[in-house]
Amino acid sequence: MAKIIKLVWGVLPFIFVSLCVVLVTMFERITGDTLRILFRNLLILLWVISFGVVLFWGQLRFNAFRQKAEEEKANRIMLGALSILLNVLSALVMGCLILGGVIFAILSHKTEYVTVRNNIKLVACIDYFSGVTVNYYQYKNPFFYGKRLGFEHYAADTGDPLGESPGYPPLEWRFWDSDGNILDSGSNEAIWGEEIDEKEIQKKIILQERAEIRELNAAVMNYQGDELVFSFSIDDFVDSFNGYYWADYESRYLLPSSMWISFAYESSIHSKYASNYYYFTPDEKMWSLPTVSVFTPSDESYVQEIMLNFDDHSYTESMYRLYERTCFYTIKVLFPSFDDAETVELYTKLNELAYQNVFPNEQGYSSDSIPAALFYKDGIGLYPYFAIGESVHLCVIPVTDQTIAAFETKGTAIYEIPYG
Repeated sequence: MAKIIKLVWGVLPFIFVSLCVVLVTMFERITGDTLRILFRNLLILLWVISFGVVLFWGQLRFNAFRQKAEEEKANRIMLGALSILLNVLSALVMGCLILGGVIFAILSHKTEYVTVRNNIKLVACIDYFSGVTVNYYQYKNPFFYGKRLGFEHYAADTGDPLGESPGYPPLEWRFWDSDGNILDSGSNEAIWGEEIDEKEIQKKIILQERAEIRELNAAVMNYQGDELVFSFSIDDFVDSFNGYYWADYESRYLLPSSMWISFAYESSIHSKYASNYYYFTPDEKMWSLPTVSVFTPSDESYVQEIMLNFDDHSYTESMYRLYERTCFYTIKVLFPSFDDAETVELYTKLNELAYQNVFPNEQGYSSDSIPAALFYKDGIGLYPYFAIGESVHLCVIPVTDQTIAAFETKGTAIYEIPYG
């Protein structure tokens, strides 16, 4: 065996790499999976190197044959010419292989990212040769990806759309599951037309910026004497909400408070002092969308109340699911120790109570409102409120023992949250 290996050692790497290429090709044909770009380029490089080893081994074998022939007084001129010809051909073939391999690697190279879209782990491959297209494939393992499950088209000058600082949003996108069912699709072609809405573009850019999970210190404070507030600001709340939301959807949901609709009032629901009312909706043109409201003192340093709103009069399943999503991440921000099932159970119970205790129109939500139930834990109180003609409200306020007692005295049912 050692003698055989010594005799044919030069072709063994080529045979081994070629066998790997054949096996990978057969595996791709059978499974429909594709070898990822890094390992494909590595395989090409190894094949070129192994072929070079074959040429080098062949040259050594020929030189040994030539030396033996010269010792036997063979035709030296013919052997010399043949040696030169073989050297030239070997160099030419090797050069063509190297150049061809490099060109193929450059033309076929696509920047890859492992990412998550619609709760599906995907491999994103960026193609720069036709504008900028990001194709998404099912993640299989570190070596292979599966079938195509989506795409995003960007303008030609976008750069790397999945880099740390994303640029403009995609012109068009579509995602589907492994059975071909559409999960998400849309188009931003309108904002790239002649009349560009810079504000809308800016919003989309902000919502694509990465958000890190930031836990809040939701302590209760006495502010301006007898006004209860949370110790975090509205922007602290926005950052924390977006951090948890990004971890699941790789997108922000809330814009910075400076981009919310806002009003200044002489007092608010839970404060007799000058207050600001901030109001966020994902799309100001769609009145039926769930919204997020925040009341703050006039200096915006703290939060008096967070209020989540759902327009039941324009009820659709998709809008209600979006409302539940805002409930989920708001509670996640305030109670990060709750598991997902506990969070869902809590907001589901609150919303059920809202529909079970509908108040007449003249008892719309105000500073005089007495909710049917108050849930509390660690100084955080939550209660539902729904009056005819208004939206369903899920309200979050700072509470103390005195606050809880005052609600109970007015007839509100009190529940201590058992989770966490």
